[in-house]
Amino acid sequence: MLNKSTAKYPNLHLPTYKGLASYEQLVSKNLGDPLLANPDLAEIEDLFIADYKAADGPNDRAIFMRHESEGRLHCDVVVYLSPPLYALAAELDAQPCRPPVINGLSLLVGPERAWPLLFPEFIP
Repeated sequence: MLNKSTAKYPNLHLPTYKGLASYEQLVSKNLGDPLLANPDLAEIEDLFIADYKAADGPNDRAIFMRHESEGRLHCDVVVYLSPPLYALAAELDAQPCRPPVINGLSLLVGPERAWPLLFPEFIP
């Protein structure tokens, strides 16, 4: 279940966003078992769409996802939010993360043009 609080989290220390996004500033949220993640994914998409429309559809707002197992038998669904989505990241209790490898990463919601902005190594 997603955290419904809109309070700022003291452990979510993100740099101020200026200009184009840098993939070092992504935040992530582990949604757990893929068989149980669909309601959370749908809610995240709805929250993103509201934010995206309110911001007039910028290219640097996107959410990516991947099924990650980290050597375990079962995998988890992990979503990665772009830097301008700090308010949504706080609402989801997402945490700053290391840059994900783009191999196996997919765009959950947002413009395709976000790929090269957030992942300079991306080749279409």
